[in-house]
Amino acid sequence: MEGCDEMKNFIVRFGKKHQETPIDFGDIQLVSNKVKGADCEVQLSDKESKLMRFFINNHKTVIPDESVAIGAWGGGSPDELEAYVGFLRQKLEYIRSEIKIFKINGLGYKICTAE
Repeated sequence: MEGCDEMKNFIVRFGKKHQETPIDFGDIQLVSNKVKGADCEVQLSDKESKLMRFFINNHKTVIPDESVAIGAWGGGSPDELEAYVGFLRQKLEYIRSEIKIFKINGLGYKICTAE
């Protein structure tokens, strides 16, 4: 049973959820499942967090719709993607961020800063 105890200790030490590196973008900072603005922060769901991280990491390009869902969380319907983009827009507005997520018809999505 000694091996089981060693495995339990390993899981306790290394099995904790991986903390993602904070990302600064425009007037926000994305830290794990939170978006921090100048004066406040808002909690994101896991899917919202992955989507925001994907948008920020690909901010220099227009990302086709199907590539967004696949790149952010492995796939999903266009309606699901549209809903989650809407949730992110509301949360960015709530923290008074100048960041905008645009839908460019026929091409895809683009995230932009006011700078």
